[in-house]
This record gives sequence, C-alpha cells and structure tokens, in this order.
Amino acid sequence: MGNNEVKTIKNSKIGQSRRELIQLSGFNQLVLQQYLECDLVEHNSSTISKILKPIENLNERVDTWFPLNLKWCEQCIKHGYHSWLHQFTLIQHCPFHYKRLNDTCPRCYKNIPFLLSDEILGDPFTCQCGFQLAAFSETQWKDWALPNEILDPSVINWLETGGEGVKDSTHLLFNPRSTSLHMFTQEPLITYRTLGKNTTSINRWSDEILQEISIINKNCFRAVDRYIKKKIVFKHRKCIQILQELLKKEDDPEFPRICPYAYAYVFWKHTLLKTDHFYSSSMKGSDMIQPKGMDLVTKLMEPHILYLKERLYRQKCFTEISDRRLFHWIISRYTIELCLKFFYNWLSIAKQSSEDKRVPTWNEVNKMADESLPKIIFKHQKDDGITEQIAVILNEQGLLRLLTNKDMKCETNPKRMKKEYRLLKSYTPLSIAMNEQTVENKQLGDYVGA
Repeated sequence: MGNNEVKTIKNSKIGQSRRELIQLSGFNQLVLQQYLECDLVEHNSSTISKILKPIENLNERVDTWFPLNLKWCEQCIKHGYHSWLHQFTLIQHCPFHYKRLNDTCPRCYKNIPFLLSDEILGDPFTCQCGFQLAAFSETQWKDWALPNEILDPSVINWLETGGEGVKDSTHLLFNPRSTSLHMFTQEPLITYRTLGKNTTSINRWSDEILQEISIINKNCFRAVDRYIKKKIVFKHRKCIQILQELLKKEDDPEFPRICPYAYAYVFWKHTLLKTDHFYSSSMKGSDMIQPKGMDLVTKLMEPHILYLKERLYRQKCFTEISDRRLFHWIISRYTIELCLKFFYNWLSIAKQSSEDKRVPTWNEVNKMADESLPKIIFKHQKDDGITEQIAVILNEQGLLRLLTNKDMKCETNPKRMKKEYRLLKSYTPLSIAMNEQTVENKQLGDYVGA
C-alpha cells in the first residue's frame, strides 16, 4: 500500500517518516481508499483540523499535538477502538471513560511508536515483551463498536465551540506536554501588568540577551534553594552535610542512616544542576554550582526553559527587543515553578528510596523532570502601545505547595547530633586521598567513587 516513492526503495528500511499515521504520507491514497472503502487521508485531515481549530494560530508542528508514541485507553482498545482524541497531547484522560491514558507498555515500560511498524509490536495489539493491549478473537471483532458518547465536558466544549475562550487572548504561552484542555476555561489566578519604557533595542540572539537568561536562571535557582533551606529542610541541615560530605565515624564500618529530607535535597540539587557527583568536595558545597559562560545553571531543565523562550519570541514576532520585563517575568515564574515542583517530586520518593539506599537512573530522573513541568498557561496581550498584561492560569494540582508526608521522619536526634558531629570524618574521594592510604580507606574510596 506504499506510494510510488516507497515502491522504489529496494531494502526494507524505508524510515519512520514513511510509516507515520497522521498524514499517511508514505501510503498510496487510492489503494487505501479501495481497500477501506473510505478516504482515510481526507478523514484524518478533517478530524485533526477540527481538533486543532482553537490553536491553529500557534503554528506548531503537527507531532507537537499528536506525538509519535501511542496513547491509548485500556477500556477502548480492548474493543479495538482508538481515537485521535486519545492521541491529542492536551488530553490525558479518555474522553469516553475518563480513565488515565497509557503511553508506555504496562509490563516493560517502553513507548509504542504510533507508526505502521513492528518495532515494538511483535503481533497485532501485542508488545514484543508479550503484553497484550487487546486479545482479539473472531467474536470480538464482530462485536466491535464505538463508545457511546464523550463524557468529558472540557472535550465537548473544545469541539462544539471551537475553543472560543482560547481565541479571546492575543497570545497563549504554554508547554503542550503539561497542559490540559480544562485549563483553558479556568479563571486566571494571577494578573501581572508591566509598563513599557524606551530602551536600546537589542537583537534577540545577542550575547546580552543570552546572558540575561543565564542570570535570570541562576537567580531563580538560588531563590528556590533558599526557600527550601529556610522553609522545608531547615531542621535537617546537619543531615544534609553528613550526606553531602559523606561523614561517618572512623571506627564505624557503616555510614549513618540517610535522612529522607537530606536525600531529597542533595539529589534534587545534584540532578537539577547535573553535577558530576552528589557529594561535595568542599566543606561548604560551593562546587555544586559551576555555570559556564551563558549556559543555564539548571542544566536538567534547560531544554524546557529554552523551549518556552523560543515560543515567546515566535509569538511576539521579536526581531529586536526593546523592553524585556515581560520576557523576564514569564521566564522567572516558569523556572521557579519548575524547580520547586521537581523538589517536591524528589520529596515524594525520598522515604522509600533513602531506606533502600537507591537513586533513580537518569532515565527515571528525566521522567521526573517531565512530570515537574508546570501546569501553567500565560495569556498576554498589549492593551495599548505601552501596557502589557499577563493573566496566569495554574492548574489546581500544579500549585506550588508543600506536600506533607506524615510517615516521613528523620530519626536523627539534633541534640545528640551536635555532640557526635565533631567525631565524624569525611569520606569523599578527595578527603580520602588527602589522608593516609590505608587498605580500609582505599576500599571506602573505591565504593564511594563507584
């Protein structure tokens, strides 16, 4: 069923771009229509256009809204049904059953490409690991039917009104991966207004602009770091120092039990900044921040922050920027929300992970970073030639608030800790190297370095 271009390819490696199911660009449209008795290409095009009508002016790639990995409802797919609404990035729950959509195999946790491909699906509706998304027999195919009706009111409103509330704003700024349809009808929680002023215009790609972004990022990180130290982990500073400097008694073969708050803070900072090690080679931990030139300090979140920056540039059609306060405010707000939510995600796993003495892999950390993307929409437009107003919509679950965990307790006794702290010795590789190279110390150094 391939088109003329595909038929000229002599080997089996025709590439993913010719297997995609959104525009069906690698397929012969007439042959598809003959076998399916409908124009599938036209059907896809009209369906996608209807779904994207409220946001058609954002000029994003189609795979931004319909990712190239399968999203599905367990209940729908058991009956052989999958909808473009399931695949739509702004929908996280099935519109027909309101169940959370899957995007990875429940058994092997791999993504399933939204392509006509056997790369992950070894057999129809069956992952290569053996997990069956649906088990079909001849009877089930005969009983196949569409779901009765859409139950999600936000989806109904989006399709029936064409997202009228979305079009009320001149500009919408958000990350599609962390935004839901229902947020577009919520009332703003924050309104910010800025007055323009005459300044020297600077090209958007100039070193000065990039330097400003770097400074904003560094200041936001430091503000979040101070907040966490003063409001959340202020009772656990000695615990943090013990973990960060790998302190223990010289005659004790085991390191002290890890405080969950220290675990969350130390590994939040280590992964966010993407430092080489979680431990510090200096007593004050000043080596934890090492920005270079115009790079962002929060290296893990750099792609997300730069994505938002580019979206803002594109929407405002900036070739040069005269007043950058709007830009500064949006980037600052987004960065703070992102960093703090990432810490809360570390806090949520700290109790079990500290007990198991286990740290997530970088793949798991990157998934945590994706889950930390702020559920936030910025609506901004110029009231006149000078005034700029921003309305901020925050999802209720995305509000920055401390997640309390009554079961998570630090077992360190502060009074006893003050007495014992002086007896503790650092076992970071640098500290060990500076001390006598005994067999025991060498073994500890090898263990820590690994």
